[in-house]
Amino acid sequence: MAHPYDLKTTAIMQVPTEWPLYKGMVSCATCHDILLQCRLVLKERWRNPNFLRRKEGETGLDFCLRCHPRELYQTQSPHDQLDAKGQPKEAVCLYCHKYRPDMAKQDQPGWAALKARMTDLCGNCHGNFPHPLSIPHLVPVPDTMLARMNAYDLKDRFAIPVPELEKLMVGSGRMPQSMPIDPKTHETTCNTCHNSHEAGVLPATSPLARGAEGKTARNFRLRLPREEICLACHRM
Repeated sequence: MAHPYDLKTTAIMQVPTEWPLYKGMVSCATCHDILLQCRLVLKERWRNPNFLRRKEGETGLDFCLRCHPRELYQTQSPHDQLDAKGQPKEAVCLYCHKYRPDMAKQDQPGWAALKARMTDLCGNCHGNFPHPLSIPHLVPVPDTMLARMNAYDLKDRFAIPVPELEKLMVGSGRMPQSMPIDPKTHETTCNTCHNSHEAGVLPATSPLARGAEGKTARNFRLRLPREEICLACHRM
């Protein structure tokens, strides 16, 4: 998202004192430090390719709110889905869904009348970019990988090693349940690896509840631990 420059600051803005202004106006250098990539370690260079003056671990929204008043720009998180009584907030459900799904019936993968493509809905806030490792993952799943995903899906139900269970899944026609893919195109989506629902929205018995977190994510809302998520699709 491009930000305008050569703008005068206003009374409601609180520009950090260490962020330089040019003749009292916001310039490119106000938000970007051209020398930052020379000082950061490689990991932080990758996380901050636009050399923004943000703090380590700071989100894009928090960075913007360093200048702009939070109360004017803070939006409701679509992941904050339960009220104080633990009941789903219908208005939040309708951010992504055409109508509020019957949570008691959400025990099988499906798309529950989404308003748009999953990638477009997630991209409204998070943007669309290839990851992890800058490799596009929103692609059709080959049959061999589908067998691997099904094996990982069922590994906790059987005392069978994943490689052996994977052989049994070849040609089964089964679709992964806890890491769902698009039933029409067989493509992975954001929802394959990430669980957008808050813990408690879906029944604990539902495969779709795997990886659900609270209002604050601790594991990027991944359906498996970070050190394990890749193994659900790839042999390593």
